[in-house]
Amino acid sequence: MKTKTILLSAIILGGFTTPIIQQTTASAHTINTEVIQNKNETTGKHTNNQEPRAQQVKLTDKISLDKLNTSTSIVIPSTNKNINTKLDDIYINLNDSEIAKLKSTKETDFTVNDLEITTGWKGILNYSGAASTTQLRYNDKAQTLSLLSDGQKTDHITYNFISGDANIHYIFEDTKQEIYQHVQKNTWDSDGVTVDTLEDLDKDNLLNGHFDAVDIDFENLSEMENPNNPINIYFNDDPLVKTYDPDTVSPENAEFTVELKKADPSVVNLNVYLDGNIFSQKTIKNELYTEIPEDITEELPTPGTATLNRNKTLSSVSHTYFPQLGVTSMSGKAFHQLIFDLGLDEPLESGFLNKALHYYTNGKMKVNLSMAGRVQNLAIYYESKNYSDDQNDSVTTGVTISTNLGKQFVPNITGKKGETITVKVPQINGFKPDKDTVTAKVNADGTITTDDFVIYHSTNNSRSTQPPTNPAPSPTPNPDKMNGFVGTMKESVKLYQLDNDKFSALTNKALSKHTDWKFDQHVKIDNQIYYRVAVNEWVRAQDVYRYQVESGIVETKDKEITNLVSSDTKLISNRGLAAHTGWQYDRIAYLGNNQEKHYRVATDEFVHVNDVSKN
Repeated sequence: MKTKTILLSAIILGGFTTPIIQQTTASAHTINTEVIQNKNETTGKHTNNQEPRAQQVKLTDKISLDKLNTSTSIVIPSTNKNINTKLDDIYINLNDSEIAKLKSTKETDFTVNDLEITTGWKGILNYSGAASTTQLRYNDKAQTLSLLSDGQKTDHITYNFISGDANIHYIFEDTKQEIYQHVQKNTWDSDGVTVDTLEDLDKDNLLNGHFDAVDIDFENLSEMENPNNPINIYFNDDPLVKTYDPDTVSPENAEFTVELKKADPSVVNLNVYLDGNIFSQKTIKNELYTEIPEDITEELPTPGTATLNRNKTLSSVSHTYFPQLGVTSMSGKAFHQLIFDLGLDEPLESGFLNKALHYYTNGKMKVNLSMAGRVQNLAIYYESKNYSDDQNDSVTTGVTISTNLGKQFVPNITGKKGETITVKVPQINGFKPDKDTVTAKVNADGTITTDDFVIYHSTNNSRSTQPPTNPAPSPTPNPDKMNGFVGTMKESVKLYQLDNDKFSALTNKALSKHTDWKFDQHVKIDNQIYYRVAVNEWVRAQDVYRYQVESGIVETKDKEITNLVSSDTKLISNRGLAAHTGWQYDRIAYLGNNQEKHYRVATDEFVHVNDVSKN
């Protein structure tokens, strides 16, 4: 697939914006919109281009040649090449010279005319004779006629299917409701029956929450400039094609049913904050191909009592069907201007949601294909006259603590934003933690988090519902105490246990890729450095990268494209950071054999310390 470097640009307009692309591990949806060839059990009413004469005689009927004249039709069955697929009876209408020859020589050639069938649903199917020569032969003794096709005796005329129409039924896969029926003209070709999409037929208004009759290439999304904006997302979609056997086509199976698969709706969540707390919330959920109401409004604080803080506006987007796009977010004045400054001199403080929806639908207020399964979270912040970010608001929420026995959850912890608090470590029957409390940070977004890692030691040999830990022998040489964090890279990481100065690999557990772990000791044996992440569970330094927890903003320098690398220091070839743009980082990582300093700006994307300046 063609690759292209995507230039990620941040717009700095007096406030800070963070257009962050976070990679995901989700797999793309598979949309199995199907075309099914119908097979009717009963023959539908249809007509053809045959013109019977006043008298008809079959091949098996006895007839005297002196009674055969131009008022007589010879009735012969017909099939296509699959003799089990019957077509219509054919009327052979001999002319005077052909009749005269049959009477004198007891045989005559005749021409098989093309067969045109008009189906009960008003479609046309065209057939031509398969044989190069056809003859009628008369048996004086039996007084019957027989048919020869290319010199071989037969009891029917064989036709080749040439062209024709198809009757397409569009139904919803989930409800089996038929929403449209369409006679598609001249639709058969060597590749198959290509089904018209409802969009091509100007009937996309009937889709109402379902994907059209197309094959969507989700794995190869074309290059996009701004994944935060769905009108800039383009992908290949090809019409559905149903292969067929031309030797079996008849009026009874020239109909097809297209099953249109249900799509996830498009969801927009709006949170309005007043002084850091939720003031109002609104969710707009619309099905694919439906109209979004024009009169959507949000509940805002009473005018004059609070002002809008444009620096805090936020947007994040995720995609059910397009996980390749990752999770995008944008904040600050740049995002606010994106929505509000569309031809306006001054941003408005009302109509935020309506403006946002107009922007994301390119003014059409309709959920298009690229918005299927798209979830957008919007947040706007209002502040009272005397409000200050420095005031400490109280927060009550749960805290998750990482331990060697898995994550432990502590509910109902209260603290004030910006403070560091103490949280009691949960007690687990049969185990004793290596510390009674951990320190936690009360964050501005209302969460409480801790970076501390707790190790539980078994206190008895009784069975426990918790996973056992390996015993911790006293290794020699003694490891050095060293607290820090390590992250795994693109592969799962082996764990080792230390016994009698030797490391051996554990076979029953490993660390998952792209996960973070706290270590409390390190040791060097046989020129290999190991970090301890649990009781007698160690990782090799070369299998992970060490980092310290820190967040902030770095700015790229005067360089058109600043390169990014993954955690294994491999160059990311299709992405780069634009010159003089600001980027939020959440850790300082020490990568490669020389443990060079990098800032992490996305899940597995790092920028070298020398390529940016720190604000």
